[in-house]
Amino acid sequence: MKNKALYESLVSAAQSVIDGDGDAVVERMQVWLKDSIPIMSRSAVEAWNLDWYASIALEDYPVWQADAGEELLQLIRFEPSTEDSLAMAIRDVFWHSVSLETAVECPRCRDEYLRVLVKPSTDEIVLACDACSWAQTTTGRRWEESELLRPASRSAIGNLKLTNPELFVHSK
Repeated sequence: MKNKALYESLVSAAQSVIDGDGDAVVERMQVWLKDSIPIMSRSAVEAWNLDWYASIALEDYPVWQADAGEELLQLIRFEPSTEDSLAMAIRDVFWHSVSLETAVECPRCRDEYLRVLVKPSTDEIVLACDACSWAQTTTGRRWEESELLRPASRSAIGNLKLTNPELFVHSK
């Protein structure tokens, strides 16, 4: 990879917190990301929306349920070959840390549970699949807009749990 020092600093930061709780891992990685963005290529930062992850208030997102450790272990075990693939892996760590999975199985692929996301321009809640890109409203209607969705905040998730508790109860 072109910027080996960047990867090595990430590994060092990750290893310092890998056994910590979700909050500590994500907080440390955000500090690393804020420090590292200035030395990363603008194209990689923009392509993977890293500025947003570096600037969000983590306390507003459900990181208490995060299992960032598994994503970080993958990143440490398999060094990305390009800065772009490193940026994608970093985004994946944050994505899995701040987006909450529901109990709703994806109706298209049936491989994943849908995550709670939000359309930023309207704060509309959208449920989406990581595996096949299926997205739907909370009522099950297919969502076909093109606006970039973001993970829903704790308050949006709390409101959704009050109005649609069935979305968070696994059956079986």
